[in-house]
Amino acid sequence: MKKLCLTGPLTALIVALAFSPAISQAQVSVTTWHNDNWRTGQNVEETSLTPTTVAPSAFGKICSVQSVAKGGVLDGQVYAQPLTVWDSTNNRNVVYVVTENDSIFAFDGTNCKLITSNTNLIPRSTEAPADCHLIGGGACETISPTVGILGTPVIDTVSNTIYLVTESQSPPTKPTTWYHRIHALDLSTLAEKSAYHSPHVLSGKSQGVSFVSHSHIQRPGLLWLSASQSGLANNTVYIAFSMMDGVPGPHPRGWILGYNAQNLQTPPLAYTTVPGSTLIGGGIWQAGAGLAAGVDQSGQTFIYFSSADGTFDLANSGPDAADSFIKVTPSLQYPSGSYYFTPSDEFYRECSDLDYGSGGVVLIPDGSISGHPLVAVKGDKESYLWALDRTNLGGYNAGQCSTNSCTACAPSNWANGNLQTLLASTSTAQARSTPAFWSGNNGNLYFAGGYDTLKKYPLYDSNNNCGPGPVLCSATAVTHNTKQSIVMGYSITPSVSSGPAPQYQNGLVWGIKRGTYNSGLFAFDAGTMIELYGADQCPTRDEVANPTKFSIPTVANGYVYVGTEADFDIFGPTNTACN
Repeated sequence: MKKLCLTGPLTALIVALAFSPAISQAQVSVTTWHNDNWRTGQNVEETSLTPTTVAPSAFGKICSVQSVAKGGVLDGQVYAQPLTVWDSTNNRNVVYVVTENDSIFAFDGTNCKLITSNTNLIPRSTEAPADCHLIGGGACETISPTVGILGTPVIDTVSNTIYLVTESQSPPTKPTTWYHRIHALDLSTLAEKSAYHSPHVLSGKSQGVSFVSHSHIQRPGLLWLSASQSGLANNTVYIAFSMMDGVPGPHPRGWILGYNAQNLQTPPLAYTTVPGSTLIGGGIWQAGAGLAAGVDQSGQTFIYFSSADGTFDLANSGPDAADSFIKVTPSLQYPSGSYYFTPSDEFYRECSDLDYGSGGVVLIPDGSISGHPLVAVKGDKESYLWALDRTNLGGYNAGQCSTNSCTACAPSNWANGNLQTLLASTSTAQARSTPAFWSGNNGNLYFAGGYDTLKKYPLYDSNNNCGPGPVLCSATAVTHNTKQSIVMGYSITPSVSSGPAPQYQNGLVWGIKRGTYNSGLFAFDAGTMIELYGADQCPTRDEVANPTKFSIPTVANGYVYVGTEADFDIFGPTNTACN
């Protein structure tokens, strides 16, 4: 089976892997946030879901796992992306769902039946999931009422292990101590792997400052790198942090901790974005996007991410790297040469809460763009798409923008050193999402600003006059039906499915709309962006609870999985009438 048509040694991916260590060449597993370490969001081995089979007459919600309050087993909100592993013995997807109550469940991906669970990841008698009021300054702007497992776990199918991070407080009421713990669980039983020293309380120190759990949340999806990928002695799990929204200043720092995947008590690798400032900031949240990883022209793997607003002084030989695109080695060190990019209007962003790091990073498959073989793309709160050369990120050039005034700086005064800056939305709701990439039709990127249409951006081809280039063409299609454009919700990070290379037939773009009207799952033709299936077409049969922020649909082997504030839903082939 092909691996997403990506080059390099990456193997954290959509691949055909069995629930047992044996490999099945017939089916797909989704083992990490947005499908692979490049964070493309594409599944190009999907043969069951096509523009014909996702018609409302044949496709829809087939079952839901209800909350405990409604008599079900789900004990909390689902913010993390559901992950799947193919069970070749029982011919089914096994779906792993984690909740804000610090619990994990494994369900049969065809019928919602519970396979196994672990609701004792924290000591319930002495601890409770973190109360958002006590870690977010009382505002609870992001997650309410509790913060437990927020970031998407990661699965290593070779060792049959799922890794996740819990957050808790002690004692349960009037707490004085907060904990983040990393857990390594057996995929089959969801029991802690004691041989890996699981669970383990997170800690770390970088450049003279120490990680503190209180007021930090672990939102980005976890990243797993094998020893052969990283060049380190061990397989490594990377965990990134930002502050909880609403925390009064000074704001907590952004952090990355890297743990030995087979020995969690080993002191971790540690990196902080802003080690020198008293104002701090620079959180790594990326709308839940996992850290991206890919190789450069030397074949060495690097980790890529972006930081939120805060103190920036890298351009003056300082240590602080807020509002920046950053490249580090697997040992969490800055490499020699070009290792960061910061937009010209950084100071204005810092004043105005316009995080450059509001969206995650997507690495375009190597060699996809003539003249620019190694490219990264991301969105930001100013609703721009930024294309960067991963070998020469561009650093910082203020141009005619002030470095000590909070006055807005017009784009005509920017002097950025990145490859391309493309205004993706005029919506005032900003962009808190990550693009998806699809290898079909010579390569396309899909991206939406807040409360805007989802747009298709073809890769630039110098043989075609698509403009503006040199990385992305202008949007050539937007989400629509036969009557009007379809505006998506607060944030939408899409997923893409299609048949395999070289034809990539039956391309579909999937998204979860979150809002007050027609919330739920949608599917669009990947070429025309016309609506093929939508929550508005069968509102009774296919209704879901309000999706959580940054929800991503997981597409695997003919089914689609959606987590919400109150349930977990499975979509697939159905004979139930659309109503």
